[in-house]
Amino acid sequence: MDYIHWNPSLEIFSIWGVTIRWYGLLWVVGLLGSSIIVNKINKYQKEKLLVEQLFYFCFVGVLAGARIGHCIFYDAS
Repeated sequence: MDYIHWNPSLEIFSIWGVTIRWYGLLWVVGLLGSSIIVNKINKYQKEKLLVEQLFYFCFVGVLAGARIGHCIFYDAS
């Protein structure tokens, strides 16, 4: 297993002291992608949903759930 690099760099690049990391980039891509998909689905529904409000609630829930999961599973000291 010497050919697998187990410790990749966390940072993608840095601009003017601001570092962009893989984890943050994947969060942004996932949230934007889900927002686009839900908006397209909602466009073809007969009964329109409050997509923006639902997105904000889901965003807060995802962040809170990720933090709670991290505290429970990885930082349980």
